[in-house]
Amino acid sequence: MFVKQNMEKITTMEEYIEKFRDRVQDGFHESQMSEEDKAKELQKILRKLKSGVKLTGDELSFIKRFYPQMYSHVMRVQNQRQQLENQLKSAKSKEEAAQIFANAMGGIAKDDPDKEMLQAAYSKAYTEFQSTAQYRNLPETNQEAKKEKQKSSFEEDQVEQEKKRFLYPEFDRNA
Repeated sequence: MFVKQNMEKITTMEEYIEKFRDRVQDGFHESQMSEEDKAKELQKILRKLKSGVKLTGDELSFIKRFYPQMYSHVMRVQNQRQQLENQLKSAKSKEEAAQIFANAMGGIAKDDPDKEMLQAAYSKAYTEFQSTAQYRNLPETNQEAKKEKQKSSFEEDQVEQEKKRFLYPEFDRNA
């Protein structure tokens, strides 16, 4: 995980070894953390979760190492958020994106132990998606999306016909 997260920052083997050594030392120091420091770190992470922010690899590792009973809950929230983000990216209209978000929020059970974290994660993911160029370029409604698709399909057919006329002029004469 360390290499994957920091791959763009490492250009030589020496840098990799140095960063790996630092990482190991950080892990050693982490294991030497006082209970008070662990509690503070946990509170910081919980605030992030309750505000819907994605956790870093280090934060996930911290939870897994020191609070393993929480880890499955945290990973569930992170995975559900990722699924919602993927669904939003495939939306064909703003209306469809809103429906995807509403379905996700409505799918959270009232007695779900992770309800607060899931709601925050979904809200944050949807807000972040709404700030993207992809969202801004979506048509407003599903009907507009269908019209655009039909128009696009018609234009693609026209281009294909022009290509055939250009590449195979003898067929155009017979038509």
